Amino acid sequence: MKLGFSTLALIPKPLNQILKIFSKSKFELLELLCDGPYWPRNLLKKIDEIIEIFSSYDLKLYVHAPTVDLNIASLNEGIRNESKVQIKESIQLAAELDAKAVTIHPGYVKRPDKHLRDLAVKYSKNSIHECQEYAEEIGMKLCIENMPNRNIYLCKNVNEYLEFIEECNSCATIDIGHANTSGQLKEFMKIKACYHHINDNDGKKDQHLPLGEGNIDLKYLKFIKNGIIEVNDYKKVLKCKEVIQKFLRGEINGKKR
Repeated sequence: MKLGFSTLALIPKPLNQILKIFSKSKFELLELLCDGPYWPRNLLKKIDEIIEIFSSYDLKLYVHAPTVDLNIASLNEGIRNESKVQIKESIQLAAELDAKAVTIHPGYVKRPDKHLRDLAVKYSKNSIHECQEYAEEIGMKLCIENMPNRNIYLCKNVNEYLEFIEECNSCATIDIGHANTSGQLKEFMKIKACYHHINDNDGKKDQHLPLGEGNIDLKYLKFIKNGIIEVNDYKKVLKCKEVIQKFLRGEINGKKR
């Protein structure tokens, strides 16, 4: 398994500091989460400087489009359109940095009414189609991420997720923690993924814990070729890395820690 981590764990450190930490940690992969100080529109304004920073390091880069305050399934056309603009900027940034793929969220709807959820699904698929076409134009791979098991989210179960992947002709980013909350982790792990987000939880809440602090069976690590540890603290990243390495060396097995 090739292993890396999300910059979520190091927000709001400058990118050059994040990359120095990366180089010392002996990871192979890095996912740039484009929230906060890493907003694509700002990074694109100084793209030559950003390219120079990344070019000094040997890494395989993934980009995660902004998630905070955006919603490509929004029933509000203005919010939906701005969300698409920012995803396209993320795709452009990824292309400039020679990233392997861009991950996006399919969106959400806060109203429980079925006809409104159906409309949100329609809007989300249309938005993803548009972003997928742009990604293909500039030679970038676009991935849809599965969501936690909460009523508001789209793509929280295997059937709807596969429907999105197939209809939008997109790739998959599987978050094993999100899948665990759905009770369908085994089914999600059968899906061919570009890469995986690695984190743990109690099977009910989306907690983004290090592996070993929740109830995910470590046997599912065998399905992962490219894994990004996605937790919100760098010490937890290293803790999760240690658990993964022990499992791969055969020192721990399955649910045993």
